[in-house]
Amino acid sequence: MDVTEKTVDADIVVVGAESTGATAAIIASRKSNTRVVVLTKGPEVGRVGATMLAHEPLSSCVLDSKTAHEMIGLKPGDARDGPGAFFEDIVMAGDYISDQSLVEVIVKRATPIAKEFTEWGFEWNYGVVDRSPGHRFPRDYYGQRAWGPQYLRLLSSLLRDRPNVELHTEVMALDLLVSNGRIAGLTAADLRTGELIVYRCRAVILAAGGSQNVYSHHTTGRELTGDAYGMAYRAGAELMDMEFMKFNMAIVWPQGAANDPFALLQTFRHTSHWYNRLGQRYMEKWDPVNLERNGEVGKIATATEILEGRGGKYGVYYSIKHLPKNLIDYQKEWCRLRGWVDQSTHYDYSPYVEMMKEGYALEISLAAHYNEGGIRIDPTCATTIPGLYAAGEASAGVDGGRRIAGMALTTAFVHGYVAAEACLEYLADAPRETPDPAEVTRSRDAFFSALRNSEGISPIEVRKKIQNVADRYAWAVRNQSGLLKALDEVQGLRKELERMYLQEKSLNYNLEFIESLEVRNLLDSLELIATGALTREESRGVHYRSDYPQMNCDLWMKNIVLKRGPNGRIVINTVPIVTTRLALPVGIHRYGEYSTKIDGFKG
Repeated sequence: MDVTEKTVDADIVVVGAESTGATAAIIASRKSNTRVVVLTKGPEVGRVGATMLAHEPLSSCVLDSKTAHEMIGLKPGDARDGPGAFFEDIVMAGDYISDQSLVEVIVKRATPIAKEFTEWGFEWNYGVVDRSPGHRFPRDYYGQRAWGPQYLRLLSSLLRDRPNVELHTEVMALDLLVSNGRIAGLTAADLRTGELIVYRCRAVILAAGGSQNVYSHHTTGRELTGDAYGMAYRAGAELMDMEFMKFNMAIVWPQGAANDPFALLQTFRHTSHWYNRLGQRYMEKWDPVNLERNGEVGKIATATEILEGRGGKYGVYYSIKHLPKNLIDYQKEWCRLRGWVDQSTHYDYSPYVEMMKEGYALEISLAAHYNEGGIRIDPTCATTIPGLYAAGEASAGVDGGRRIAGMALTTAFVHGYVAAEACLEYLADAPRETPDPAEVTRSRDAFFSALRNSEGISPIEVRKKIQNVADRYAWAVRNQSGLLKALDEVQGLRKELERMYLQEKSLNYNLEFIESLEVRNLLDSLELIATGALTREESRGVHYRSDYPQMNCDLWMKNIVLKRGPNGRIVINTVPIVTTRLALPVGIHRYGEYSTKIDGFKG
């Protein structure tokens, strides 16, 4: 089947149209003669990605409360808070391997940028400030309505008023095009028609981070498939800290109770008991003092129970049978899930609470939630390829080994703003390079190869195989033998990519065709995660090695950098931690020793 092709010219192409990408587009559009094109897999802004999931009770961003009160008039937190304390908490929560120069940018720019989008029309809840785990002081600020959806609606309306911004919906970016060492454009697929689009541009901002779908359980939509990581890796950019994938406890059974996998977990997070299939309350072994309240150790314990065969059908058992029924009934009057109904989605969880009151347990497991690593950037969000910028979850360096709670939205809008500023400065004297036709052909042949095959394997089966390998060998608890097995399986799966075929050859809204595009990025992401995890022979942040269970600051106080070599294999390097004000620890320490020094981190 022939693939039609068209060309689009722009100055800047932004890949991703959620909080990071939309912010970047608005700032980039300030220069009226700059043509900005924004790509999204969804039908409009706010229909794909993670920002729309930032609804109650997860709907807040974090700002240092001192500056937020002084500049925006938000409710003050603790008198001891300030930019310095905020900086320290981010670095400590990340087990000290954050790039401190990048953290400085977040701390310095977050509140002034938040003040600016207040002037755009964002409505804050001025009467509330909360403290999330990992923060010494209250810094969580909410909108009058759910933070994520409100911010996206505001950005969407602003984008419509920008004549030099075009939103290209239901388009998936495929490969970056590099000529003479600079960005020359990118290839993309129109998901409505299957048409190949060649975007010729001088700069690209990658704002489509997240590869949670590498794993079968994830807290995001199906579209977060590591597109930014795959594109950057294949183009020769450096990636960093890819071993750090954040997992969250999530309800996985019954399906209705997992409508929001966090809702009932948040409700009973300090009062529930967790059991394995043998009826053992396993946290008594892992942390007899804090028990289930130790969230970080609880994740490792839960994963271990499941991997060692002591889980149930879907996970481990989450019970409140021990609580008096009238206590549970009273809780629905004051907890965030008032009347057992989610106030943002209006979903009613009462049938599942009644089920638990009668003695049934829900099942919980670990779900992939956030990539702490990503594309390596400098403080302007520039990557190692001139003209290529990465922002938000697409990038690495801010979070170190573990993202502190609430930082995702803050990093998203700061990076979107900063990347666009730097992009405009780059365009002032950057030449326009011509894409190499051979690179366009190579991209088309790779991504549209499933059209040529009349038999083979379904792309959906390839996704399942990738997830099975990740779940078994590169999950929340890892070891050398498992990771080596994962990397060996990856090579076999690369051969499966070439065997993919489509049962339906029409490309008009062909979900199987879309799947065939996404699994290539999933496989690249899995290989990068497993390679980083195999290389880091210690346990730090959200990376836990059962064969190296301690944090070794003498050998591993450094970042792991990965890059595609000339032979197509991953080249591994390490680089020193960038410091600006906090000295790095030395010695060998208990896993989580530094991060859990912050009051409340265990919650």
